Amino acid sequence: MAAAARTDLVRYFELELAGCRGRPELHRHELDMHERWLAQARRAGDAAELYRALSGCSERPALARARWLDRCRALACLHLARADEPRRRAAAALYRAGQERAFPAAAVATKAHLASAQATRAAGREALAPLALALLDWRAEADAAIWTERLREVQALWRAVCAGAPRAARGSWTRIAAYPPYRHRLPFGPNTLQALGRWLAAALARPWPQRRGSDPALALAATQAAAVARIPTAASPEDILAPSAIPDLLSELVGAGADAGADADTVDALIQPYRAAYDEQVRTGPVGAETRQAYSRVFAAAATATTGPALLCRLAESRALVDLARAPHIDRARARLARAEAQPHLFHHLSRLIDALRGCETTTEVAFELACHHHDLAVENAWHEIALGYAGRAVRAVLAYDARPGAAAQETVVRSQQVVGELFGRGFEAMLTVPYMRDLVDGTLFEAIRAGQPPGPPEPGQVGLALMRAARRAVAALQTAKVRALVERTPPPPPERIAALVSEPPFANPAALRRHLADRARELTAAPAAPIPDPPGTEAATTLLLWDQAFPVDDLHERLAAPPRPPVPLDDEAALAFAGEPPGEHDDALDQPTGDE
Repeated sequence: MAAAARTDLVRYFELELAGCRGRPELHRHELDMHERWLAQARRAGDAAELYRALSGCSERPALARARWLDRCRALACLHLARADEPRRRAAAALYRAGQERAFPAAAVATKAHLASAQATRAAGREALAPLALALLDWRAEADAAIWTERLREVQALWRAVCAGAPRAARGSWTRIAAYPPYRHRLPFGPNTLQALGRWLAAALARPWPQRRGSDPALALAATQAAAVARIPTAASPEDILAPSAIPDLLSELVGAGADAGADADTVDALIQPYRAAYDEQVRTGPVGAETRQAYSRVFAAAATATTGPALLCRLAESRALVDLARAPHIDRARARLARAEAQPHLFHHLSRLIDALRGCETTTEVAFELACHHHDLAVENAWHEIALGYAGRAVRAVLAYDARPGAAAQETVVRSQQVVGELFGRGFEAMLTVPYMRDLVDGTLFEAIRAGQPPGPPEPGQVGLALMRAARRAVAALQTAKVRALVERTPPPPPERIAALVSEPPFANPAALRRHLADRARELTAAPAAPIPDPPGTEAATTLLLWDQAFPVDDLHERLAAPPRPPVPLDDEAALAFAGEPPGEHDDALDQPTGDE
């Protein structure tokens, strides 16, 4: 039995090595550890002797340390490729903590030291898109109450954005917009960014819109905190460093075997945490098909194994633990994919993630693919929110007028069209011919109107939801006006005619919706437009930037479907270098930002 257990362990290490060798640059430390342990397994006389050798002070945390180091190195390489220097240095600091003799305590202490600065920087990154959208609404809105509220949001969100930026960039829109983690979220070129800088400077120069009896400084801080709290929390690449709820089988086997002097672990004891994890998932919610199948393979291996080493060997042969690591993410991606056709960037992300996860041979490779996905999706979601918000601002204004006509709503339509013309170099009807905008109106808005409610998750973002809700409110108001006009006739029509009108679809087809929007925009802008204060005075932008690559606005759909992301070299030694400001250092005392020099 002991000889068979040793043979199973040798086979296990050989299989693990084969998986790591598929991407050696990603598994440097795991390759070294598995090669060392395989050599010890071949020298050992039986499993008990191997357990004693692997349970020494230097070897017991070796697997956890190797995975930690490989994942921290991968994170550092990812952030280097994406030009996010603070996060790269944080990953490098975590990597160094993994080399400490006191690992894992040193890693826990380093994470705690970095946590505050990382949270502040994350809040700054996530506040950029809401800031850009609030600035747009403040610029285009004619309703005094909404205009004032947007001004408050701009001033508060600007402070959050500055707090998350390096000290050298704080208070300057020019430097903020050039800071790569922010720049990658901004879809505009230099001319448009200069215009936004002028708008921001004008907003920041205005006094804080004070409510009666409130302290301006406290009110600004409270508004900042509330605005940041409303931003949805996104998954982070650093999530791959979180400890697993299920213990590592090899570590459990080595520890228990060394304590007992032989391979005394029973299969039931080793597999119990997996049964408990599966039961908890069944209890708390539906379990996806991929996850059920992965757990089934784990339990099937346990049913045929008679010893702990045999269980490890069977799990490695079937790659069941790799399946278990990727299955929940594939299930979630597949559930969202069915409703993501109208969002090319999200459809691309989910499709790519599923394909990448299916090709993974190790849990570290699964973690790396998830880190890349979380990072790039967060950037491109923010990019898409801003691009859609600006390109669709005039459409939203027209729908808002339909829902509640009035002088302020009409003026907002005029201002919104002026803003879109200044930034994109084309008028309302020309913007509707942009393939992405046409698909938005023909697909997302028309379907939301026909269905009577916005589609379910995945969330199309705040801008997409705002457009769909505006479309529903506009249609409800138009139908109410038609019914009122019929009822006020003399004599009034029969009730069945009114009921038929209410049940009629508001627009026969997407083309009718586009014609309505264009006709309404022409009608509302026929009168001379009131000048917008502080005109940007810059030439119109006809191109957008995604990952620092310029393209015409007409190609928006195609670029979102295949974003030009930079590759992530995993062999760049610069990823682990330290230079400049310590990664955990953060200055909480900010001067009042001014928008630019």
